[in-house]
Amino acid sequence: MLLVGSVRLLYRVVDRGGRRALKAVADSQRSLFGPTGPPKELCRRLLAKHPSLSAGVGNGLSFSCSGCSGRLDFIAGMTEIRFEVGERARERVEVSTPSFVTQLAEDDPNAFRVRGSEDLYRKVFRDEELAALLRNLEASFEWTFGPAGFFLQIRDLPRDEEELWRWMKLAFRLLESVPGFERDESVDVAAIPRSSLAEGQCQVCGASLGQGAIVYCRRCATPHHEECWTYARECSTFACREQRFVRR
Repeated sequence: MLLVGSVRLLYRVVDRGGRRALKAVADSQRSLFGPTGPPKELCRRLLAKHPSLSAGVGNGLSFSCSGCSGRLDFIAGMTEIRFEVGERARERVEVSTPSFVTQLAEDDPNAFRVRGSEDLYRKVFRDEELAALLRNLEASFEWTFGPAGFFLQIRDLPRDEEELWRWMKLAFRLLESVPGFERDESVDVAAIPRSSLAEGQCQVCGASLGQGAIVYCRRCATPHHEECWTYARECSTFACREQRFVRR
């Protein structure tokens, strides 16, 4: 048993060191604000792609999810996403990147550092895919949910607008996984002018949305060619996974 434990310890040390080395190399290969510009530029591009978002205070963004108003800000080299949850939150839970000591104590290399309500933690992360998305952030994080609000702090800046959008969708999914904050199944998709659609592209085939029958994701309202939706069988937006659509 002692030998097995020593081997596990050595493996974790090597694995953790290797991950840090790879991240350091990746970070050294990008400029101060990443390869595609500063956060303000990334937000501008994201606003152009997702009209449901709006400009926030400073260089950030504002939005809503599950009836809660939210905002995104860049603070001292970190990305912070928060929601005002009001009196709807009854329990508190904190989930963060595990320390090496935590992994040893739990005897689990994938263990998170958890404080607060274990019952709420189990309910939120009964979907193993959600936990996997957090582990694949490639950055340290801390998520806090409770009466004081929803806070997701990622200790890094996004490399491009697509990575920023993935982080935001992760925050949406975390909020929707809390009991009482599930997504609203009755979604009202506003009509989008054909002239605006012509300027966009289908995320499945890459062709213009100005021609052919168009359908909208029931969850996030992303437009698709109907044929492309039938082919993909679900929304093409990262982590949405909605399988139902509505027509205009």
